[in-house]
Amino acid sequence: MQPTTLVQTLVECWDDLPRLVGASWAQLFPDVVRRVAELRQISDPDRQATLVMELALLFKDHPQVAERLREALQNSQRKSPDEGNQPPAIPNWPSALDGLSERLNSPIVTRYTDISAPRRLAPGRRGGIIVRLTCAPLTASDVTRTVSARLAQTVEIYLHARSGDFEVDGEPVRRLRVEPDRDSDTVVFVLTALRAGHTTVRLDFRQAGLTIATVELAIDVSAESASDEHTRTEAPVAIGGTYAPPPDLDLRVTVTMRDGRSVLGYVVHSPNGAAGYHYYPAGGVTILGSPEQYQARLMTRIEGLTGSQAQTGLRALGEQLYRELFPSELRRAYQQLTGLPIRSLQITSDEPWIPWELVHPYDDDDPDHIVDDDFLCARFELTRWLAGRSGPAGTIHIHSLACLNAGQPPTQPPLPSVAQERIYLTGLADRHGLQDHSPRDATAHAVSALLDGQHGPIDLWHFAGHGDVSLIVLADGSCLRPEDLFGPRQTAIARTRPLVFLNACRVSQQSWSLTQLGGWAAAWAGRCRCGVFAGPLWSVTDEPAWIFAHTFYEQIAAGHTLGQAVQAARAQTRQHAPDDTTWLAYSVYAHPNARVVFTP
Repeated sequence: MQPTTLVQTLVECWDDLPRLVGASWAQLFPDVVRRVAELRQISDPDRQATLVMELALLFKDHPQVAERLREALQNSQRKSPDEGNQPPAIPNWPSALDGLSERLNSPIVTRYTDISAPRRLAPGRRGGIIVRLTCAPLTASDVTRTVSARLAQTVEIYLHARSGDFEVDGEPVRRLRVEPDRDSDTVVFVLTALRAGHTTVRLDFRQAGLTIATVELAIDVSAESASDEHTRTEAPVAIGGTYAPPPDLDLRVTVTMRDGRSVLGYVVHSPNGAAGYHYYPAGGVTILGSPEQYQARLMTRIEGLTGSQAQTGLRALGEQLYRELFPSELRRAYQQLTGLPIRSLQITSDEPWIPWELVHPYDDDDPDHIVDDDFLCARFELTRWLAGRSGPAGTIHIHSLACLNAGQPPTQPPLPSVAQERIYLTGLADRHGLQDHSPRDATAHAVSALLDGQHGPIDLWHFAGHGDVSLIVLADGSCLRPEDLFGPRQTAIARTRPLVFLNACRVSQQSWSLTQLGGWAAAWAGRCRCGVFAGPLWSVTDEPAWIFAHTFYEQIAAGHTLGQAVQAARAQTRQHAPDDTTWLAYSVYAHPNARVVFTP
C-alpha cells in the first residue's frame, strides 16, 4: 500500500511541485524521470518499493512536499473502527504508476475553445468574454488555431487588455480544468471600454508555466457601437505531450499597433515562485514603426562594429535597448531579481524581430542599488518563443538527422568549418545510433525529398553554408526560402517537432549571417511549430560559429537543458573570440528547461 500511496500523492500534487520545490525543480526533475522509467520496467514488488522510497527521498530537502508524502502515508495506515471514517480509497499500483507517467508524457487528444466576445462596445460600457473548452467542435467559428495542453490538469487563461483601452474586473487570470471525458466549466472576463478605437485583446492559454497558445480578439470601441453584438471563436486544442519544469521567470511581450506605431506591453510571471511575481503588469513602451523596422535599424549598427570596438559598441547598444525597451515598471521589477536564484528565463513575444538577447541591464537611478548585469543571454539561461499556435516542446526525441551543406558560389572562398560540421554531425549520428539522412549534395531535389518525408521524419535539421537574409543557397544554385515550408510539410514538421539549427553566410562575405532570422523563426517555430529553432540574428564568423554549434550539441548530448546548453555555447565562444560578436548573435526558440534525447 505504501508505494502506491506515495506515487498517487505525487500525481495529485504534481501541478504544485514547481511552486513547492522552487528553482531547484528543474535540477531535480531528471532524477524523477529516471526513477519513473525504472519503475515501469520492473515487476518485483520489493524493488518497486525501494525505488518509490528513493523517489520520495528526492524531496527530503523540500519540507512542503515531504510533509504531504508523510501525511498520505499516515492516512493510508490509519485504522478506524468506524466504517465511515476509513481513509480515501487508493487506486491500484498500475493505475497510480500510469497517472505519474502521464504527468511526464500525456497522450494527445483534441479539445476546442469556445470563446464568445463582444464585437463592438461603446466607451463606458461593460462586456463579457466567455471561455470554455469543449470535446466537440462548434458549427460557427471565426478563427481556427492549434493549442497544446495536458489532460487532467489546469489551464490558466490570461487576458491581455491595454490599461488605457480597457479596465478588467478583478484579476485578469482564470483557470479551467482539462478533463479527459467532458467539456470544461466556463470562465468569464468582464471588461469596460475606456476609449474609442479599433482595439485588440489577447487570451493566452498557459500550462506548466508557459504560454501554449494565443487567441486574438478584435473589439471596435465607438460611441455608435451596440454592446450586444458578439463573435464566436473556435480554436482546436491539441492536448497532451511531454512535460518540462517551468522556467524561473517568464516575460510575455505583446505587440499592438496604434496610430502607426508599435506598442510593446509586458507581463512578468514566475511560474515556480522563484522570483515572486504573479502575472505582474510591467508597463509598456512605444517604438517607431514596426518591430521589423526597429530590428533593421539595429542590425545596420551591429554589423558596422568590428575589432576591439565590437564589445564596447555592443554593450552601449545593449544598454540603450534596456532604456528604450524596458519601461520604468519593468526596470523596477528587474531590480528585485538581484540576489534571487533565478536561472532560466523564457521570453514569449508576438514578434521575432527584436534582439532581446542583446539587452544589457544598467540602471543607476537608485544610487544605493545600481543594476549592472551582463547581457540577458549571458546572465540567464535564456530562450524565447513566438506566441501563437503552440508552446515549445518539453522533450525533443531525436532518432534521425540531416546535415545540409548549402551551395558554394564560385566567386566566394570556402568556409572551412562547414566541412567540420558535416563530419561532426555524421559522428554524432554514429555515436548515438541515429539514422543519418544527410544527402551528399543538398540540391533542391534532395532537400524537397527530405521535407516531403520520402525518407521518413527528420528530427534534427542542420543547415550549414552560404545564404542571404531570407534564403539559403543550395548545392545546385537554387534557394530554400521560408515560404517553401507550407501545406503538408508544415503539418509533418508540427507532428515531429524537430530541432532546427540554421547557419548560413552571406554570399558577399566570408562570414555567417541570417540578418532576417525572423522570417525563418516565424516559419519554423511559428507556422510549422518545430520543437527548437536556432540561428544567428546577424553576421557571424566561421570558426566561432563552429565552436558555438559544437558546444551546443555536446551539451545537449550530455543531458543538459536547452537553456544550459545555449548559455554554455555562448560562454565557450565568448572565451575563444572575445572581440568577435558571434557569441551574442544566436537566438534560440525553445523551452529553457527542455531536454534533447538521442534514441537509436
